[in-house]
Amino acid sequence: MAHHLLRTTLHLALLASSLALSFQSSRHYPAQKASYAKFSSRSFVETEQLRRAELDTQAGSKLGGSQLIRRSEGSVAGDLCGLPADKVLSVNPQIFGETAEGLQASWAGKDRLLIVASNDKKTTVWRGNVVGHGIFRFDKDDSLIGEPVSPISLRVSTVDPNIATIVSSSKQYMFSSIDAGHSWRRGKLPTANFAPQSDIFLSHNVANTLALLSTAGELYITSNLGTSWSRLASDVKAISFASGPTQSSMEYIFYSIGGSLPVFNPLYRYCTATHKTEAIDLTAFKFNIDERFLYVSRQNYTGNMLDSSLTRRLYVSSNYDASDASKVYFTEVQLPSLKPQELFVVMATHEAGAFIHVSDNAGVPYGRLFMSDSSGARFSLSMDNHLYHVMDSSVAMMSVDDFYEVKSARGVYISTAVIPHVGHVSMITYNNGGQWQRIKAPEGSGCALPKCSLHIHIRFSHLIGAFYDIPSLVQPFSTSAANGIIIAHGSIGAVRNDSSPHLYVSNDGGHTWLDPGLPAGSYVYGVADYGNVMAVIPNGDVVEHIWFSHDLGRCFRRELLDSSSVFRQARGLMVDPSAASLYAFVLGVEGLGEDDMWRMVTINFGSLLDSKCQESDYENITEPVCLLGYQNVYNSTKPSSVCYNEEGYKSSSIARIPCKCSTEDLECDFDFFNNGSGCSKLGDISLASLCPPGVTSYTESNSGYRLITGDQCVMTVETADLIKQVERPCTAHELEAGFFTVHRKVGRVVVGVVIVAAIIGVAIVSLFTFIRFYNRRSIMKEQVRYKRVPLTDHYGDEDSNDDNQVT
Repeated sequence: MAHHLLRTTLHLALLASSLALSFQSSRHYPAQKASYAKFSSRSFVETEQLRRAELDTQAGSKLGGSQLIRRSEGSVAGDLCGLPADKVLSVNPQIFGETAEGLQASWAGKDRLLIVASNDKKTTVWRGNVVGHGIFRFDKDDSLIGEPVSPISLRVSTVDPNIATIVSSSKQYMFSSIDAGHSWRRGKLPTANFAPQSDIFLSHNVANTLALLSTAGELYITSNLGTSWSRLASDVKAISFASGPTQSSMEYIFYSIGGSLPVFNPLYRYCTATHKTEAIDLTAFKFNIDERFLYVSRQNYTGNMLDSSLTRRLYVSSNYDASDASKVYFTEVQLPSLKPQELFVVMATHEAGAFIHVSDNAGVPYGRLFMSDSSGARFSLSMDNHLYHVMDSSVAMMSVDDFYEVKSARGVYISTAVIPHVGHVSMITYNNGGQWQRIKAPEGSGCALPKCSLHIHIRFSHLIGAFYDIPSLVQPFSTSAANGIIIAHGSIGAVRNDSSPHLYVSNDGGHTWLDPGLPAGSYVYGVADYGNVMAVIPNGDVVEHIWFSHDLGRCFRRELLDSSSVFRQARGLMVDPSAASLYAFVLGVEGLGEDDMWRMVTINFGSLLDSKCQESDYENITEPVCLLGYQNVYNSTKPSSVCYNEEGYKSSSIARIPCKCSTEDLECDFDFFNNGSGCSKLGDISLASLCPPGVTSYTESNSGYRLITGDQCVMTVETADLIKQVERPCTAHELEAGFFTVHRKVGRVVVGVVIVAAIIGVAIVSLFTFIRFYNRRSIMKEQVRYKRVPLTDHYGDEDSNDDNQVT
């Protein structure tokens, strides 16, 4: 029952989300806001209103009696931004002649668009592509798919953009195309008991492979785009495609199935190449996986679920793709142990480690953020009072965090710290979590550190916007294809003001920020030509103009979208996810009536940037500060150049300037914490008890410092002394890997557990999953590979923290 409840909630959440690579449209924008708002409970609304009222007074007093901060001057409409006056942006409006209730558009490769519109009578496929001289043409076909479909189920493969799939409205068939929508083949689905928009999964490596997870937990697999299906497992709780760290050419489907205490949700893997299924961890509770680490939580079952010492522990494997599953090795993560009412969340992993959030109490809207070393197992404190908000709902629980990885810069992350009873503060790190700091506001804003800073609006602000009638906020934008560029909503002040978002941009990975001077409100944005163009439109019911910049955000020029009409229901801005194209598209409905037509505006930035960049159009840009031990030098287009990059261009590093090690390259080691002036010993956990079997000594930091994971700075004598390791004798050892025996107790037990699942930046949590046991006697023996690490919660009581300190 709880599984179905959670799944239903996840499906509702997806309907309220905006997708990065494609957008789905419905004709009733106000209803979309209503469907999002219903996840919030009355208690949360009242709490937020009270908090906001208190914030207005307290934050205002800290700024000399006013919370309003003067915003810096930006370019306004009419400014040519250095472009020749005779150059005109090519804007081509087109009426589709469609009144379909649903419509989905997706990129199908560079300069190719695939659009599917459907109602209860027919399905229309539109294919768009460049036909020469900058003309983008759409071809319509009503006969390719002979029955109604669910437009939101349209998927385009990330492996081969020619491959697309879509599900019929009856959910009895799936249509697949291998030629970018020119022809479609119908295949019978194994079940109709699933949600088309969320329960079909495309392989990341093998274009023809898909998985389907029914709401009843039946897992099916196809290797021929749905021509035939085979059932892989039943009672499946979660699945994930993954290609591992040691054999990137091999891809697996990892899935957990429902179990019974103490074997909660055993974890298996299925190899898409060999079609072999193997058990990975028969004692798993929940799992999280990416290309680097597999994290598994296990319940420390004592035979009595009412035992107050019951905890959950977290394990990590960095070789989960070993060809022989018996060689997959888990190491216990060195983190505080967790009670059943507590939670942990794997926030992100990177090339050098991982971030994990731990909340001591699921009812507290913040916790601690930890970062690991390169093993993914040994963690140290990165940020205290880290936002992770779990809220009540009549359907299920919803949790929201603001953790965001900047993809356009090395080691840069943005998240939110909570100052209890005051508000939220955006924090940024430039060294993989080694240090966090407030974000400097744009020059000329009148906002100066340390009391005033820029705050980025991420997922929590997206939720709060519903209470202020703000259209859904698009999440921050960054891509590895556009070096240094970040586009985001934000506000400036002592704490974040979610009621009045503005647009801000950075072109140097978040070190400095610019205010384009656009009116306050919600926007949709993206980049074209590898970041050479930034494009922005308002996110609202009526859209008349587009703003764009060709000089890295220094100046934004406004252009009319359509002189004959305006959008009455604009549904979004669509830019190439690879950032390679010079085209962008705005989709909307021309009026408010049911018979009004869908309209697409094609924007060709090549009409302004009409010559290919030459060598003289580029300049060398050096990163503003040393990041993780060195500064990269990039080759980038000059802001004054009016040209486009050739296909395949990448603003990659052309030189590297090494930096000497300093305290900026160090972090506190395991069992140490930053006291503001250095690293102090926590003292409750001794590495002496963590020695592997047969080892008589271990090493640890003498002063509490270690080099930040992934840092490549040039070592100095002073730094070498700070990170010097000393050898100490072992006092205890981990257990040997092997068998263990557990006993089920007689009786009936109800257990409350936390389930965490990340969905498009918003996590949905089902707080209480009830697992009931009836009178049964059995003894189980399971083989597992593990390393036992005795851990305790060594951070003391929450009340011991200084609530007003954010460092």
